[in-house]
Amino acid sequence: LCLSSILSYLSTFLVYIHHMRFLGNPGTGKTTVARILGKILRERGVLRNGNFFEYTGRDLCGRYVGETAPKTAAICRDAYGSVLFIDEAYSLYRGDSHGDWDYGKEAIDTLVAEMENNRSDFMVIMSGYTDDMNKMLTGNAGLKSRMPYEIVLPNYTREQLAQIFFKMAGKYFSVDNEAKEMIIDYFNKLPKQLLESKEFSNARFARNLFERTWGKAVLRSQLANQELKEITAEDFRQASADKEFIISVDRRKSIGFSV
Repeated sequence: LCLSSILSYLSTFLVYIHHMRFLGNPGTGKTTVARILGKILRERGVLRNGNFFEYTGRDLCGRYVGETAPKTAAICRDAYGSVLFIDEAYSLYRGDSHGDWDYGKEAIDTLVAEMENNRSDFMVIMSGYTDDMNKMLTGNAGLKSRMPYEIVLPNYTREQLAQIFFKMAGKYFSVDNEAKEMIIDYFNKLPKQLLESKEFSNARFARNLFERTWGKAVLRSQLANQELKEITAEDFRQASADKEFIISVDRRKSIGFSV
């Protein structure tokens, strides 16, 4: 899958600490790559701790005037020697029409100062949607230059989503042949509009579908008083018939998904 190639690329040049931006839709592996990256940097001696600190953009903001800068600085200090991962970082910049925008701007200003003054001691990775992240960069003139590396994690293809499902299932069960064909057919029929939408959760969607299928299989085995060893076509048929996984067969109508 794409994560292995991204990690291979990153590991070839990370001899020093570089702050980064991870761009992409939900479920494309941004958090996973960041976690593994911290471990690689620790093994190479680039980061002295290699721990992983995860926050959302709004976590850096205070509730009242004067609280944001100390709060952001404290979060950075905790992450010294490690990776500071800021998900939904674009929420720090919402424009002048939002009353709490100044808190976000103050957080960005403080974060930029920390990134500059302690650039050899921790790595900041900001994550979010491509368009929103690009807009956020206008919140501070020096932010982009201090995060020179931009990694775009693309959406998964239909084939990759099916592989993710099978990989998860293979850790615990076998999948009968009829179920395999049904699963492949299901993912092949996912509408392009869904796969390209900002709301689609990519690998998370495949995981949720697998876990729902697992639940159906557990119920079946319990009712039959049998040990669960295999996922059947009926297990998957019932799981994919639940509301959030239904595909509309009439393409003229709205997509039958609630992700």
